[in-house]
Amino acid sequence: MVLTTACAGHLGPGTTEGGWSRDESRGTTPEQDCPADAARTPVLERHEARDVPLGGLRGAVVSRTLPQRDLSTVGAWCFLDAFTPGEVPMNVLPHPHIGLQTVTWPLAGRMLHRDSLGSEQVLVPGELNLMTSGDGVAHSEFMVDGAGARGLQLWVALPDHARRTDAAFDHIADLPVLERSGHRVTVIIGEHDGATSPARVHSPLLGLQVDVDPGAEVALPCGPISNTPCR
Repeated sequence: MVLTTACAGHLGPGTTEGGWSRDESRGTTPEQDCPADAARTPVLERHEARDVPLGGLRGAVVSRTLPQRDLSTVGAWCFLDAFTPGEVPMNVLPHPHIGLQTVTWPLAGRMLHRDSLGSEQVLVPGELNLMTSGDGVAHSEFMVDGAGARGLQLWVALPDHARRTDAAFDHIADLPVLERSGHRVTVIIGEHDGATSPARVHSPLLGLQVDVDPGAEVALPCGPISNTPCR
């Protein structure tokens, strides 16, 4: 699911129901300009994932939610894959990136990250790998526990001023966790309810994992970030 905002009672030319308009010259979907007197209202949209094989038809299969034909980005989030246990481990051979950040968030199992910067890091659930490709980096990812790993990988499009920044890799083992009545929030990216992730990003972003107790109802406070991937 994706949470966006729309201008109350107003859809501008070329704007979708989610409140975004496509800029064909840039291939992105910048946020809609709202009239000064229009209030922004949250819009919860459901976009079905599609199965995508990595490395050919015999490769591992991921469930891809972003990009969609009618939703290429959500803010700076431009890519969302979920990988689940399967017959083929999600092992990704070395490949290059430029102009973006990769956000890797495991939910079960362990992953081994290697890159051309010399980084080598085993990633476990509750920890974050954040790779900034900037002006260019190559990396690989292998499942330490075979085909039993489960998790998410998201890409963040870097803004123009940071697109050619130096490549970097950050492993963050200690993320803020908020214990609340009926639920628990891990702040992966950005700031939420007074807690700030140490992850270094170049755009206003928010990424949370919210674990809800059975039968509990949760209302999350909304901050200035208007476009949030939800898990």
